[in-house]
Amino acid sequence: MNNFIKYILTAFAFLILFSTTLEAQRDRAEEREAFKKLPLKERLVLGGNFGLGYANGLNLNISPTLGYRLTPDAIVGAGIIFAYYGRTDRNLDLRARNSSVGGRLFAQYRVIQNLYLRSDFEYERFRSTTEVISTGVEVGEPFSRSFPAWLAGAGYSTNFGRGLGMSIEALYDILYDPNISYYPSPWRIRVGAGYSFGG
Repeated sequence: MNNFIKYILTAFAFLILFSTTLEAQRDRAEEREAFKKLPLKERLVLGGNFGLGYANGLNLNISPTLGYRLTPDAIVGAGIIFAYYGRTDRNLDLRARNSSVGGRLFAQYRVIQNLYLRSDFEYERFRSTTEVISTGVEVGEPFSRSFPAWLAGAGYSTNFGRGLGMSIEALYDILYDPNISYYPSPWRIRVGAGYSFGG
């Protein structure tokens, strides 16, 4: 539990340092003054990722986020993570179910018009079970493990107008350990959608 608290505090400190250090490098006084007058609702950013597929079983990923725009270029926020993968093998009469549930803290900073830097700290709990299809009886003990991830990378976003936009990100997990991670690689490519209440 102490390691978990250490990861959270380290990630939070990095996120604050990351966003404030980069912001100090820019001087756009007029834009900042106009931004300061925005009400809270117009500083909120709703986003996330959604994935759905089927190949010998259901593959589902839902990861909504809610961010707060600190400056015109810097956003910090939090989100939840849910992933599920079920695979059925009728020849062996087995069904495997894997799920991962967790949360994330993130910071994002726009470097130029559509390009941004991003860092996420995630903590997930993975659970896996296998059962015999014909009887519904579980085979062996369920497997469960928790793991942290600290992702850093860049993304590209585009705005469709009226606050709607899409993004693609390439992030690398600095804490990646193949022995405990749910993911097969330290690299994660994400495509997402977002809505900025401020338009």
